[in-house]
Amino acid sequence: MSHDARDLDRLERQEAETLGAALAAERSRARRALAARAENADDLARLLDALGLRPEEGRREPE
Repeated sequence: MSHDARDLDRLERQEAETLGAALAAERSRARRALAARAENADDLARLLDALGLRPEEGRREPE
């Protein structure tokens, strides 16, 4: 693999990681917005499902 190809692979990986982080942040904001506006837990579950979001995404493990 040439030096240029390695650099391109590295840049593509960095871009994918950045996009992944941005997408995760956007999905987190969407979950919080829905939670703030949902009438109750069932309403929130329906809204999350409608948007393809899972409540457990981004959940942190207790330290």
